[in-house]
Amino acid sequence: MLCKALQRIASQPGRRVVPPLGDETDGATAEAAGPPAQLCNRPKFFHELWKEWMAGMGGNKAAKYFTSAERGKAKTKYSARKVFWDKTSELVRAGHTSERACDLVYEAYGHSTGVSEVLRRMAVDRRANIWPDCIRVRRF
Repeated sequence: MLCKALQRIASQPGRRVVPPLGDETDGATAEAAGPPAQLCNRPKFFHELWKEWMAGMGGNKAAKYFTSAERGKAKTKYSARKVFWDKTSELVRAGHTSERACDLVYEAYGHSTGVSEVLRRMAVDRRANIWPDCIRVRRF
C-alpha cells in the first residue's frame, strides 16, 4: 500500500523554477540574496523565541532585521511574538540578562503553560498595560 503511494507521488511531475532572464549588473540581487526571512514553526521555549529575534533560527534571518514586507509575509506569527520580544528587550535594557528575562516570563505566566497561551496572555496584559509584578519594569 505504502509502496504504491510512493510510486504514484514519484511519478508525478515536479515544479521547476526558472529564474527570470535579464541583465542585472547593479548587484541588487546579490544584496537581496541572503538568509530567508522566515519564523520557526511552533517554538517550544521562550529562549528559542529570543534567539529567533536576535540571531535567527535554522539559517533564517534574525526577526529584528525583517523588512516591513517580510514582516507582512509572516504577519500573524510576527505580531503574536512581538509582545514577548518587546517585553524581553525592555527587561534586558533594565539590566537583566536575556536568559533571566526569559525565566522571568516563565515565572510570571507559569512554567507549564504553553508558549502560545503565554503570548496570548501577554497581548492581553499589554493592551491593558497591567503586567505581572515580576516582569514590570519600574522607572524612577
